[in-house]
Amino acid sequence: MALPRKSVPTVRIEREIVNLHEEARGIWRPSTDDRISILQHHPEFEKLTGDSPNCTLLEKQPAVPLFHEACVYIPDRDELYITSNLLKQIHDTEQTIVISHLTFRRNDAGDIVSRQFEKIRPKDFAMPNGGVNYLDNVLFCVQGDSDSNPGGIYYLAKGATRAAALITNYHGRPFNSPSDVIVSQKDGAIWFTDPIYGFEQDFRPSPQLPNQVYRFDPKTGDIRVVADGFGRPNGISFSPDESVVYITDTDSVHGDGDETATRASTM
Repeated sequence: MALPRKSVPTVRIEREIVNLHEEARGIWRPSTDDRISILQHHPEFEKLTGDSPNCTLLEKQPAVPLFHEACVYIPDRDELYITSNLLKQIHDTEQTIVISHLTFRRNDAGDIVSRQFEKIRPKDFAMPNGGVNYLDNVLFCVQGDSDSNPGGIYYLAKGATRAAALITNYHGRPFNSPSDVIVSQKDGAIWFTDPIYGFEQDFRPSPQLPNQVYRFDPKTGDIRVVADGFGRPNGISFSPDESVVYITDTDSVHGDGDETATRASTM
């Protein structure tokens, strides 16, 4: 589905510098208006954004939550892959997740002047969530929906709608519902989080594993737990030199809607 535009709207982003001392004393709070803003907690962040960061509206679907996770950009082809939140098919009670695929066209100055948008309905892999660049396209965390469509780490090749499973279990026990994934640039190992959100949202069987973080070596097939003790391990990322791995624990909000501030909401 082509959606050309003469001009793609661009708006300025407000960069709000967080004063940690004032925040600790309850003096400073972020703005609550409708502006698009970035909270800067460290001076180094300005090197990424510059003095005047802008935001471009690439696509808008107000009626359905199409843009939720992954957001994997393929620089060589100027393409973007984004997974939706849970959707329900018309005249169907079954939940599903689709992948939005956007391809951009730019002018000589590098500005986006139009884009093509299509929805990919996954085949042979159910409920994709987080993703990362891998080989020529995207590696997805797939949550799965049943024993016949297990969760795990799947590779979606360029132009494909069917993905290849790299791993779907931990020594025979199925994963819960893998959420987010990164790939080491040093050794090619795949690190991913595996909370029980799928079970809490009624599309996965009862968990057979704790909420854990895994490292998988695609060259040897070795799979091991690298971190445990989380409530709900979710986002994951390396520091630039890969000496530190950052993992968010979103235990304060469970997949069934249960929410309490006394549980972890930390990195």
